[in-house]
Amino acid sequence: MSSEEQAAYSKQVLEPALATISGRITAYEQRLRDWQDLGSRQESLNLTPDEIKQIVSCRNRVADLQDAYKGLQERLLQEQLPKLSREQLFSSLQDFKEKDIAYLEGDCPKLFNSLSSPAASSKTAQEQVSPSAVSQQESKPQDDGQPVQEEVTSAAQQELSGSSLRKQGIELLKTGHEQEARSIFVNLLTSARRDGDRQLEISALQMLADLDFGHQEYASARRKYVELRQLESSLADRAGKYIAALEAVGTRRDELDAYAALLLGCLTYNPDKAGFTVVQQASEFIHLFPDSPLLTDAEDWSRKIEKEAEEWFSSLISEIDRLLVAQKNDEALKRLEQIPLDILPLDKQDILRQKRAALPLTTESVQATPPAAASAAPVPERNETVQSNPVQQASPLSDPVSVLQETWDKGMAAMQSEDYDQAIELFSKLRGTEFATKAEGKIEEAERLAGENVRKKAAGLFQQALNAADPAAKKELLLSSKSLLENILRKYPRAGIEAKVKKNLSSVDRELAAVSKY
Repeated sequence: MSSEEQAAYSKQVLEPALATISGRITAYEQRLRDWQDLGSRQESLNLTPDEIKQIVSCRNRVADLQDAYKGLQERLLQEQLPKLSREQLFSSLQDFKEKDIAYLEGDCPKLFNSLSSPAASSKTAQEQVSPSAVSQQESKPQDDGQPVQEEVTSAAQQELSGSSLRKQGIELLKTGHEQEARSIFVNLLTSARRDGDRQLEISALQMLADLDFGHQEYASARRKYVELRQLESSLADRAGKYIAALEAVGTRRDELDAYAALLLGCLTYNPDKAGFTVVQQASEFIHLFPDSPLLTDAEDWSRKIEKEAEEWFSSLISEIDRLLVAQKNDEALKRLEQIPLDILPLDKQDILRQKRAALPLTTESVQATPPAAASAAPVPERNETVQSNPVQQASPLSDPVSVLQETWDKGMAAMQSEDYDQAIELFSKLRGTEFATKAEGKIEEAERLAGENVRKKAAGLFQQALNAADPAAKKELLLSSKSLLENILRKYPRAGIEAKVKKNLSSVDRELAAVSKY
């Protein structure tokens, strides 16, 4: 398929289909929240055990449908897209439409309406949509046989302008909701093309191209940059540079992968979580690839993110100083403890340590010695008693549905708060239960996210080591980076980044060998 044919296919077939899929994902996200809300009120609604089981079954069915649509969305965004025929695409959409209708014609919407309180009825209007409406909305053909875009499902989104939606998408990127952000940009691209809004089309297409590049979906990114170059002459130089770099992926893979990681880090940059790590990442790229055609782009990103990071840190220090002046020492300590030191350069780590040292000792003592410490001694004896009681040794299969659901909800909460180790521990408890299949998927997702987070921290330490003048400090930083990378391989075997981690380990080992000579 030529680039022109691919552009036509993307505009006429792919983008409308992705918009439809995005709408279904949004619809099922709302349904899932409604079912979760209903389940959380089981005590106040005096639900029977049988009703609770039915709620769990329907909630899992909704989650499965949502995951199916997300899976289709991901497949359509992968590199093999040109090989997909129209027939295969339409067949998939038809299959999912039939599943939608089966759900709406089934018992779950009736159950939901019968169990919901009057106050909840307004939230469940979408459960009362007729199957025919779904069919007409999603599969009504145009004159040329193409699927039409589904109407935007959210009334709030309907009222937002294109620029406001774009800002919303960028905010979602920076708060860790990348899939939702991508859906917004896909919808923006489709509506911009339909309405002839050239500037919005260029903006949305560029964001999607950069996201594809950041996720190392190089073939898909290249196709979008080719289209972007044709659309806007002012972007021809940048798009042309990226196209040339992507065409050289076979000979410059390490360089492209490093820039992709940097680009994604910049697009999703949140200083409270990343601090100066992206700045260090940019410095590492510049140091390792001084002859790269992408060098000026890396330098531009470095300046932009460094400015944001410096402004964030200055604001953080001002906030802590205000709390100290107001003698709100507990709040100041809490704010300090929210910032991981390993996302900061060494000089800024020292500043935070000094701020903490300025706090009254009594405040730190209270924090360091929780009230429960006084009663810690008898805990082992109580634990031994529990372990010796056969009643407490029930298998996961014997747990009631409400207990399993509570564990699932806690795991999801841990995922939302990015406590991935806790999430893995909680989801692991659901093995051997009716939640097992879904839990395994979440364990794999948590391992991937945790692995990437630790890898970023290791990259930060590696960059600090490269900048360290003292050989002893450099060696200590390199060993710390190596330890983190090795922990990824040991703790998160299903993270899917083993090859990347091993490359990073090779780089660390080379630097360690060099520093050992002195």
